Amino acid sequence: MKKITFFLSGSVKKGENDLRSDEYFWSAEHENLLKNSFQGIEVEILNPNSVTVPKYLMKERFQADIDMLKQSNAVIVDARTKKGLGIGAEMVIARQTGIPVLTLCPRGGEYRGTMVDTDGKEREWVHPFVFELSDQIFDTLPDLIEWVKKNLLKG
Repeated sequence: MKKITFFLSGSVKKGENDLRSDEYFWSAEHENLLKNSFQGIEVEILNPNSVTVPKYLMKERFQADIDMLKQSNAVIVDARTKKGLGIGAEMVIARQTGIPVLTLCPRGGEYRGTMVDTDGKEREWVHPFVFELSDQIFDTLPDLIEWVKKNLLKG
């Protein structure tokens, strides 16, 4: 059976005092949608939120994250809400190692929208780092899944 492995880049819960809402994190529903969208394909999800290395072991935690990323066929970045330093580093490392970076970054969100340029014209805007470090940018997870089917799983 053919297999694809996705690394989910996004916010990592910082313990019980982390009061950010669920929309900041990859959910079980997102993982299930990915797992169930590819008929005849085994889907493996690598999610840094599932790492069991204690957060105070910073070097080991970092290495576990990077090891997972390097095992993937594609990195899926959650840029729906404001993110921290980690996703940018993960995007760079993925690009440097030739792993496709697929970014979930809807219009009207933190990193993508419209702006009025210096010439007075309204233009689409994407955060420059998101734009340059992403192989593809998507509004929705189903759009991303369809792209994977047509481009990463072809043949």
